[in-house]
Amino acid sequence: MYHPVHCNSCSCKRAMAVSCVDCYRPCRPGCTNQTCGVVAENPLVSTVTVGVSLGEDVVAVPSIIDGSSPAALAFILRFPITCGATYLLEGLPKGVNGILGLARTETALHTTHIQLIAHKFALCMPSSTAAKGVMIFGNGPYIFSPTHDDLPKSLMYTPLLVNPVSTSPVYSEAGPFVEHFIGVNPSESMALPSP
Repeated sequence: MYHPVHCNSCSCKRAMAVSCVDCYRPCRPGCTNQTCGVVAENPLVSTVTVGVSLGEDVVAVPSIIDGSSPAALAFILRFPITCGATYLLEGLPKGVNGILGLARTETALHTTHIQLIAHKFALCMPSSTAAKGVMIFGNGPYIFSPTHDDLPKSLMYTPLLVNPVSTSPVYSEAGPFVEHFIGVNPSESMALPSP
């Protein structure tokens, strides 16, 4: 159930708050007086809003038990969320309703809410816009139908790097840079064909 994160709370400090927000309208998700104000960003198009109210809610995530068999939904309690402006979705595919943070912060999904698994994830990109991709957290196994092969044997591992210079539009010089990057060797990269 949704509840606001109040200023000066532990959850607010973990979220690296930038302000304390008063919205002076009837209370609702994303609008509650004396709530933690955070930064909401769409890094794809470098759009940012500062002072967005932070709340917490329950999130249900599909889970698997042996790498292939669907299990019950895993419920993440007190998951940090913001209700930002719709322009923050600009440049994202049709049907996308939000952005999930995977940065090196205490409020990212993989660091606070799935603590019992390895800090690894697999991202399987679809081969067409009609298909859906999948993201899996932890060591696996990652077994998909119809072949039932354990995919880590054929996946490539790419370590996530920390950039010494932030690319985020809002950051603190004294604070750590939270973005992830991957190393790319320009001499080994190949040009993508034109659509």
